[in-house]
Amino acid sequence: MLTTTTTTTLSAQKTTRLLPTAAAAAATTTRYQSGKTASSSGKKYTTTSSSTKSSSTFAFWKNVGNAQNCAMMRRRLSSTVSSSSTLRGVSSSSLRRTEAMMDASDAASSGDFEAALDPVYKNIFYDVPVSNNGARNRLIIYWKNIEDEFEFKNPSTVGGLKSPEFLEMHPQGKMPLLVTKDGQAIPESEVISQYLCDAFVNEGPSLRPETLEAKTASNLATRWHDVYLTPIQGCMYRGPMAPEVRAEQIGEIDRLLNVLEKTVSGFEPGPYLCGDEPCTADAALFPTFVFMTHLLPKYFGWENVFDGRPSLERWYKHMCTKDECAKKVKMEVMGGLMAWDESDRYEKNGLVAAVANDSFQWSY
Repeated sequence: MLTTTTTTTLSAQKTTRLLPTAAAAAATTTRYQSGKTASSSGKKYTTTSSSTKSSSTFAFWKNVGNAQNCAMMRRRLSSTVSSSSTLRGVSSSSLRRTEAMMDASDAASSGDFEAALDPVYKNIFYDVPVSNNGARNRLIIYWKNIEDEFEFKNPSTVGGLKSPEFLEMHPQGKMPLLVTKDGQAIPESEVISQYLCDAFVNEGPSLRPETLEAKTASNLATRWHDVYLTPIQGCMYRGPMAPEVRAEQIGEIDRLLNVLEKTVSGFEPGPYLCGDEPCTADAALFPTFVFMTHLLPKYFGWENVFDGRPSLERWYKHMCTKDECAKKVKMEVMGGLMAWDESDRYEKNGLVAAVANDSFQWSY
C-alpha cells in the first residue's frame, strides 16, 4: 500500500532562522537531515499513514520525552514571547510552529509519535470552500495529488481575515493564504499556484504548457481573469451596491467573456484551455466560471453564459464532466453558493431589488 518512505526532521539552521532562542532548543529534539538518525541510541520510530502515497520515518533523541527538557523549552519560549526585542522580525506563525514542536516532544514522551508529528510538518492553507480564488489552488493540489501535504483551515481559526494574527501573515487580510512547513507566509492565489508548481514539480502534471504560444495564452487568460474580471465579480453576489454600478459591471463581465474566448480559441480540440493538458489558467478560471454559470442565469436572467463562445463552452463541459479533480472543486464551490441561495443573501443585500429595475440591462 505504501509506495515511498521519507525521513523527515527539522534542521537547526532552518528552525533557528524562524525563532533563534526557542526553536534552537526545539531543534535539539528533532532534525531535518535526510538519512541521519537523530537518536543517540540509533533507534527509529516509524509512523504509518493511511495514504497510499507516503509514509514518514521520524527519529527522536533518546531523551526527547524527558519532562524536564520539555519544561525547559517551554520556559525559553515563554521568555522569548515576553521579550519584545527578541520578537522583532519573528512571525506569529513561527511562534506557533515552535510551540507545536514542543507539543510534539510532549506527545513523543508518551510514545504517540503519530500525534507528535502531525500536523507539525504540514503546509497550512487558509481558505473557505466557496472562495473561487482559493479553489484554483485547491484544484492544483488535487491535480498533483498532494493533499496529504496540507492542512486546510478556515481563517476564523486564527481570529478571521482582519485579526492581527492573520494580518501579520497577509497584510491585505484576504484569502487564500499558504503557510509553508518552514513558516513562510505566501499570499495571493496566483503566487500560491506558481509556488505549488515549483515546490511539487515532480508530482502530477506540470500545469505549464510546453509551447510558447500556449504559455502566452495561459498567462494572458490568467491576467485577464485576475486583473479585470476578479475585481468586479462581486457584482454578482455582493451588496449593497448602486444599481448603475452593478449593471455596468455585469455588462463588463459579458465583454470579458468575449476577450477570454478569443484568447483561447486557437487550441481546439483542447480539451483544456491551452491544449490537451491542464495548466494554471484552467485552475484560475474554472472556479469563477462555476460562479458565473450559477449566478448569472439564476439572478440576472442570462439564458446561456456560453452563447457565441464555443471554445469556453467545450472546455467548461469537459471540466465538469470528465475531469474528476475539477468536479470535486465544483462541488465544493457549489456547496457555498447554494448555502448563499438558502440564506436569502440576495434579498437582504439588495441584489434582487436592483435587478427588478428594468431600466438597466442585466441579461446578455
